Amino acid sequence: MYYLKKKSFVPLLGLCLSFVFVLPYLGMGQSDEPNKLPSPRGVITCTSTIVNGNSVDKYSFYDDSGNLVSVMVDALGKPYSFPDYCLWKSLKFSPSIENKRGSRDDEYEYDVTSLSPKEKYAAVRKTGITIQKKGLNSVPREVIMQAKSFSYANYHFYEYKKEGQKYMILSSSMEIRGHDTLLSSIFAKSYITIIDNVGRIYKQVEIENGGSRNMSSDGRYLFCTKGYGIYGDEVGCVNGPFLINDLVSGAIDTIPNEKFLGKFSCDGIINIRCDGKNFQVYTSSGPSIFHVVINPYSQTIFSKEYDNNIFVRGIKKGITFDDAHLPDGTIFDLNSYKMEQFGIN
Repeated sequence: MYYLKKKSFVPLLGLCLSFVFVLPYLGMGQSDEPNKLPSPRGVITCTSTIVNGNSVDKYSFYDDSGNLVSVMVDALGKPYSFPDYCLWKSLKFSPSIENKRGSRDDEYEYDVTSLSPKEKYAAVRKTGITIQKKGLNSVPREVIMQAKSFSYANYHFYEYKKEGQKYMILSSSMEIRGHDTLLSSIFAKSYITIIDNVGRIYKQVEIENGGSRNMSSDGRYLFCTKGYGIYGDEVGCVNGPFLINDLVSGAIDTIPNEKFLGKFSCDGIINIRCDGKNFQVYTSSGPSIFHVVINPYSQTIFSKEYDNNIFVRGIKKGITFDDAHLPDGTIFDLNSYKMEQFGIN
């Protein structure tokens, strides 16, 4: 009996040791590639890449199953690879009319003071823009006749969220001026096209005097400021009000900035961000910083005044503030903010 027990124990021990030492080795030999991270699903991501020695942004579009649908790269000094859906892009004048914005196809500024009203009218008609009609893509005839310059710019907007986002905003802005000064626009509109994670058009809207813009993560609300100056997505003067566009119902709520911000100077907006649900605006007024949080779902505005050193302190600490923190790194509490409603009759 003893012998049989001993004899049966040895093979059992060898079998156990084989599992400990041999199987891991076999498992290692079955795959020469490291484990791959799963692809993002249903989002657009942004990474940096090198093209001709220059660092550029690469946008990758993933469908809901994680398949890579397309890749678009912004090449320096060339038009964006994203489509431009605005009719104004085809506005062409005589070769004798100099484009002050350079050779890019997605930016131009034409001085048309030497053209007759008939020549201006003919150039605009070639774009397919309707004249003296209400609605999208229309411009009054009298504006064209008074025009001294036409400016145009095309650009896109992406928030660079680490996990990616579902939508991207493409914007084209057109401005007609009747004088040489910046604030003398007699016509200024932005044509906004929103594309989703597979590059399809989600929504298209037109706003007057469009400046900065942002969007809720679910695609329901588009937040815009109104301002003048379209040069390369730089707003020359934020003139207010703020617009909350409901992309589902088509309704637009207008929020006068003086209602909760007081008066602030041109270029007063420092930062605009969206935490997925709330739009957050930081704007300056003298020695003060106003932090405004707008909840479009409850039509509620929260606002609080801070000393403008909150940005200075954040820079000294090396802080990159996020949606839940102020620029100096402290967590803000909406219970201490002034609360108001908007858009409620």
